[in-house]
Amino acid sequence: MPKKSLGQNFLTDRAVAQRIIRAIAPERGDFIVEIGAGHGELTLPLARACGERGCRIVALEKDRRLAEHLSEKVRAADETVLRVECGDALSFFPDGLRAAAGEAGSEKIKIVGNIPYYLTGRLLRLIGETNPKPARCVFMLQKEVADRLAARPPRMNRLAANVQFWGAPEVVFAVPKTLFRPPPKVDSAIVAIEAKDRRGAESGDAEDYHTAARLLFSQPRKTILNNLAAPTSRLGGGEHKAGDKGGIAEMLRGIGINPEARPQNLSSDDIGRIAAALRKWG
Repeated sequence: MPKKSLGQNFLTDRAVAQRIIRAIAPERGDFIVEIGAGHGELTLPLARACGERGCRIVALEKDRRLAEHLSEKVRAADETVLRVECGDALSFFPDGLRAAAGEAGSEKIKIVGNIPYYLTGRLLRLIGETNPKPARCVFMLQKEVADRLAARPPRMNRLAANVQFWGAPEVVFAVPKTLFRPPPKVDSAIVAIEAKDRRGAESGDAEDYHTAARLLFSQPRKTILNNLAAPTSRLGGGEHKAGDKGGIAEMLRGIGINPEARPQNLSSDDIGRIAAALRKWG
């Protein structure tokens, strides 16, 4: 860890690995998935922590050579705690995750690892579609992406909005590029995402929320009103009236949203209220 597009940037600082382990907070009964295990820079100390605390790990590594090498190390340690799988994270979620967690007899899933830039959006979307949600995720991301993911108003963006529907992201600490071999071009950061309790939410809430987020951030420099009035979309089975600025503005004011504000000023709760109002109004 980390590892990008089968090109390796290996973490050289053991103190950082320990800080990541503290962030994922392994506990008895946890089932932890590590993405991009590499040489085991995080995998092996995490396995030792899980051996002491009674949890299990599956480590995913796409590079077959690295996966086989790490498997040899595991066979010399404790296979009851850690299993290495050669495979792609995108193909593991959500079905592989549910199956592996069920096999381990665990209801509490956690995910940790490095997320290459080109996978970030797709992987976070897959995790967001997984039920039950992982209790906690701890990811190493490019620092710029980490900052975007954890953004709050007035710097909200679509990536942050989509993740913040199901989780509460927080940048835990930065990791300078000098701590990797070979050093990457940019600094990284560790982000922790704590899952939100969405019990009681209606089945269509997620679809409506993400549709609203797509509309609101379709042109971030435009106002909330202009973005909602421009396209035609379906929310909760209804079709809102494209171009009906007066009606949309009235609807927004009714839920305490300024129609002339920019979408980056919206919180995830605001977006949820807009989605619910559009569903009723549409």
